[in-house]
Amino acid sequence: MKTKFLAGALTAVVTAAAGLLGALPSFAAQEYYYEEKPYILGDINCDSKLDELDLEQFGRFVVAAENSVTDGIARGDMDHDGALSSLDEAILRGAVLGIIPPETVTPPGYQEYEQPITALILKTTPTTPSTGDVKMLTFFVDFPNKKYLSEAYSTEQMKEELFGDGKAVYPYESVTAWFDRASYGNLHLSGDVYSYTCSKNMYEYQNDYGFEQLVMEVLQGLDSQIDYSDYDSNNDGIIDCLSFTIPLDGESEEALNFWWGCTSTWYQNYGFSVDGMYVDRYIINDVMPYEDEMVYHKQTLIHEMGHSMGLPDYYKYETQGDNEGFHGDAGYAKMDDMLADYTTFDKIMLGWLTDSEIQKYNGSGQQTFELNDASLSGSCLILPISSTADDYNSEYFLVEYITDKGNNSDSYAWFDRSGVRIFHVQSEFYTDYWDRVMFKYENYSDYYMGDDKARVLRLVNDGNGFFHSGDTVSYGVSGFAAYDENGYETVNTGYVVTFAQNISGTMSVTVSK
Repeated sequence: MKTKFLAGALTAVVTAAAGLLGALPSFAAQEYYYEEKPYILGDINCDSKLDELDLEQFGRFVVAAENSVTDGIARGDMDHDGALSSLDEAILRGAVLGIIPPETVTPPGYQEYEQPITALILKTTPTTPSTGDVKMLTFFVDFPNKKYLSEAYSTEQMKEELFGDGKAVYPYESVTAWFDRASYGNLHLSGDVYSYTCSKNMYEYQNDYGFEQLVMEVLQGLDSQIDYSDYDSNNDGIIDCLSFTIPLDGESEEALNFWWGCTSTWYQNYGFSVDGMYVDRYIINDVMPYEDEMVYHKQTLIHEMGHSMGLPDYYKYETQGDNEGFHGDAGYAKMDDMLADYTTFDKIMLGWLTDSEIQKYNGSGQQTFELNDASLSGSCLILPISSTADDYNSEYFLVEYITDKGNNSDSYAWFDRSGVRIFHVQSEFYTDYWDRVMFKYENYSDYYMGDDKARVLRLVNDGNGFFHSGDTVSYGVSGFAAYDENGYETVNTGYVVTFAQNISGTMSVTVSK
């Protein structure tokens, strides 16, 4: 939290002061911001050091003796008497000269919070940052020969649905709210929505160059209305997140297959830029902006944003018919079937958990861990296989306990189901021919051996639901084994895992090896 102090609004500014202070400088109204965290007393300009600039600023904060010391003024109250005076100025000068040791002040009620781990997905150079304040640009594009139906939401309504307080049912009241919950407050999404009519008919863009032709036309066509540099939160020169929706009501199978919902990578028009900003990944959303499709529209957008942040698909690319990556009651996941929340593995990659929220078995005897509901807060357990417990880009089992709360309520609340699920993770990175870093066993990788072998994420006991209190998992349970040299799950890790529900609502996990 930050406290704002408006210097120009002081009710009683002293125009002269006795002794050391001398004449006060004149100054215009100016805003100063102070973070409510430990600070160096006398550090008026908040640059974490004491110098002549602080002395210069001191005079601007002198008030009549009867005024209380609040906000920024407290930083200059060197003698802690509740007022600013020439004595405070003298003490500050001594601290600046190094005669008086600096004093650190901890504001009342201050708590030190553990910072999340570094987002490992940054190694893959994603387009959309997964932490901080990120602004998205969404475009609803139509054509001279193809328009949305009359019931389509306006751009103002879509902005409210995506980034405000929309009418869609929880947990899809807005994409902003969904990501606030998913990230445990580590990613805050905002954005703007525009409409644009392309110059050519829709079918004229349905070719090998059509996606980028459309994107360039839309961005250039709206350049006078948009400052694209406002949508680069990490200052890497790339627009953080772009989404384009196309009207597809009643269209042919050819058109539906071409404008299929996806995240595409920019590669044909490498030098293209607007306002000095380049395009990397961009989203094609094939779900219409209608009230009865709003939940699906947002589910699709959130899944594709996962790709823009660097996450892979978990559904199968090669299997005919059933291409789900995870099955059964425990098998819902946003990067698989677009339902429920991201998995805890995703959240580790995106930098949404702290190190203490990622518990690890160290290989020594029997150990018991307590898992919180990952639907509401960061919590998981790692059982190492091929590397150390702190290596999240390796092979391991990831144990998470989830309920039908939060973002999982769109799937699990239908059945009032919850419990423990275990993922078999193989999350190594590699650098491909084009010098891109990617997951070694994702579907597009050169190392991918097929849907039935090593994948980034597989569900242990796939199709058979959650594990519950009293259950034991050991070698012989489907998928609870390490990969062999041929990519099959055959190697006994020696792990034995049992579960016990606690009265407090947490889940105890006991591990031995």
